[in-house]
Amino acid sequence: MRGEGRTHEVIEAWKAMNHSFQLGEWRGSSDEVRRLPMMVLWSGTWSDMWIDEGKKVAAALPDARFVYHSGGRWPQVSFMT
Repeated sequence: MRGEGRTHEVIEAWKAMNHSFQLGEWRGSSDEVRRLPMMVLWSGTWSDMWIDEGKKVAAALPDARFVYHSGGRWPQVSFMT
């Protein structure tokens, strides 16, 4: 996929796939999925755009527990060895 414009094409294809997934539609797709307990862990400090995306997720999954964390976009896990 190297070459002029290829990276952009791959990114645009990924965006199209990522944005085509409807959380609310998936949540209501079957009784089994509806019965699953759901919690969304979201960064509340990354950026205004990221926080707005979190609000969209919360609106699509009204029965989910929505929790903000104060870390970055991806919460880190520490392992002690």
